[in-house]
This record gives sequence, structure tokens and C-alpha cells, in this order.
Amino acid sequence: MSNESSNSNLDQQLITQLIDLAEQTEMTIRRVGQTLPSSVIENLSQISANLKTLSSRSVKGYQGNENLIAMFGVGRAINSTLELNQVLRIVMDTIIRLTNAERGFLMLRDKNRKLSIRIARNWERESINPSDYAISRSVIERVINTGHPILTTNAQEDPRFGEQESVVAYHLRSILCVPLNIRKTLIGVIYADNRIQAGVFTEYERDLLAALANQAAVAIENARLFESVRKALDEVTELKNLTDNVFASIASGVLTADTEDKITMSNFAAEKILGTQGDDIIGLHIREILPSGNRELASYVQTVKQNDQDIIGVEIKTQHPVRGTLDLRLNISPLKDATQNTQGVAIVVDDLTETYELVRRQRLFERMVSPEVISQLDPDTLQLGGTRAQITTLNRFGERANIERI
Repeated sequence: MSNESSNSNLDQQLITQLIDLAEQTEMTIRRVGQTLPSSVIENLSQISANLKTLSSRSVKGYQGNENLIAMFGVGRAINSTLELNQVLRIVMDTIIRLTNAERGFLMLRDKNRKLSIRIARNWERESINPSDYAISRSVIERVINTGHPILTTNAQEDPRFGEQESVVAYHLRSILCVPLNIRKTLIGVIYADNRIQAGVFTEYERDLLAALANQAAVAIENARLFESVRKALDEVTELKNLTDNVFASIASGVLTADTEDKITMSNFAAEKILGTQGDDIIGLHIREILPSGNRELASYVQTVKQNDQDIIGVEIKTQHPVRGTLDLRLNISPLKDATQNTQGVAIVVDDLTETYELVRRQRLFERMVSPEVISQLDPDTLQLGGTRAQITTLNRFGERANIERI
């Protein structure tokens, strides 16, 4: 058992003993009072009164100590989480327990400054159904307008609220309502009531609830800020994922470099063209990404940075250790931020190696085959099996012969 629990049990035992002793003293006076001298009776009566006073003070002191412990506990609890709904639940359950309220409502202002109920709990620590949100709007409006707590021990007889429709219709009695303020700005209210008993709340509960409200307001504001930051982070993450997906799906290679000409980002196509992995290329200097031809690339990059203008469609030839000679076409542009300040360059790389290889083969084919034959070739109509046709040939004697060939 902790020291806190031990002290609490000792306090309760002492209070019980004081009350029992005061009651026993009164019983003794009633039983033997007539047979004792008046001075003795007066002394016993004084002792009984002192015991009652002492027990009463002990009860209040114990309750105060219990409330301080509870406030410390709720402060620790609500500051241990940044989940807004969990913070609200902890706050309301603690308030109901400390004030002996039947119900508790916590209302917060939205972006349009409209007040709405964010959480409603009862003494059984259960959420209240929205159909049972029977509260005094007049009390809440007065707290909002004045910025001060409202306490009424019996709303039915209170001249401030007795004639209000909500008070009469809902049979409201004990009501306690305090503002929630952050840096002198009202962000909501805490409303507690008891529809069964009058006189449940006193100024002590009012001050206690006001202290809890100050503590809760800070926790609620922290949770709201965290929720806002998390939402913004989720949006940024979603946008980044979309950007990465689009970036990865581009057929052309894309590279970005910072002001020091170091690679900061590359897509899959660029890595495939250059024969590298993403982790290997990030951080490399532009001069290091191509085995040869790097001087040309570095020169183009410097020109773009100096002139702050694009260079479009330049072609370079470089040697790859595996793929051999590569023919690359580059588009280089300044990379600017939101304020139009240059933060580096963006390089778009197109691999023309296979295209140029096909061009070279076509030229070789054109040198070996008559243009008239090539002109008759239609790639869209070619099919397996060939075509039967009559051709004419000359033998060694110069005689013509018609032969059917496939």
C-alpha cells in the first residue's frame, strides 16, 4: 500500500473516532446529567462541542486534501495524453466525482464561435444520450456574457433563473457553470447540475470547478493544437505519397540537385537509366553520376544557374560500365521555391540509346536493300509465311525465266 493510501486511511479513522467520541460524550450527558454537578456538565458539553468542531474541521481538511490529490491526479492524467476525446472524458468524470454532480457537460466553441456540447457524462461515468441534453441555456449564456462562474443552489427558486423556460420545464435545481479560458479568451464552458437535490453545490465546489477548468482549458488547447498539427501532417504525407507515385510513374528520368550541385531526389526511371540505386545516388555531386560526359552536364547546370533559364533538348554521349555507350537527352531547369528563389536545378533525362540504335540499323538496311523494295514494305501488313509471286531471272546465257518464288 502506498504512503498516500495509508495517510488517507489514517485520516478517515481519526475523523470516525472524533465523531464517535463526541456522540458518546453527548450520550453520557443525557444519561447521568442530573446526578452530576453543573460545572461538570458544562465541561462535558464544552468537550462535546469541541469534538464536533474538531471533527468537522477534520472532515473539511480531509476533503480538501482529497480534492488536492484528485486535482493533482487529473492534472497528471490529462497532461499524459494529447488525444482530445480522452482529455475531455477524464475532465468530466473527475468533475462529477469531486462535485457530486448528477450530470456534467463540456462545451467548446468551433471555428465559427458556435458553442456545442463535445462530451456529456453522468455520475455512473456513462455518456449521456443527446436526447437527454436538458440543460439551462440561460445559465450558460450568462457565463459566456460575463465570463464569471454561476452557482445556484435551487434554480427553481433563484430569481435570476426561476422564470426561465428551461429551468421550469426540465425541473433543474442545483446548477454550477464555469468558463473555460485560454489567455483571457473564452473557448467553452463546463456545466454541472443535479436535477434531484437542491443545495448540492456550494462556493467550495464552485471554486474547485473553476480551478479544474483552468487546468482543463490548457490541456484541451494542447490537445487541439496536437490534433491540428497531426491533421496537417497527414495532409502533407498524403500529398507527398501522391507526388512520389506520380514522380515514380514518369517514364523520363528525373533528378533534382541543390545549390551545391548534390543530388537530392531521383525517380525510378533515372536510377534505371544511370544504373544506380536511390540510396547510392542521393548526395552525389552531379559530376559523379555519369562515368563520362560529366563535364558537359556540369557545364550545362552552371549555365542554367547563372542565367536562370532553361536548357532544353541537349544531347550527350556517355559510357556506362555495363550498358556501354549511352545516348542521353537532357532538359535542365532552375528549381525554385514558393518565393521564386532558386534552390538548385531539375534535370529530366531521356534515354535515346535504343532509339538511336534502331536508326543506325535502319540506315544499314537502306544501304543493303533497294529503296523501291523498302517503299513496298508496310510493317502493319507483314505476316508470317511470306507471299507467293512471279519473278523473272536471267541465267548465264542471258535467257529469261519466270520462277515462282515465295
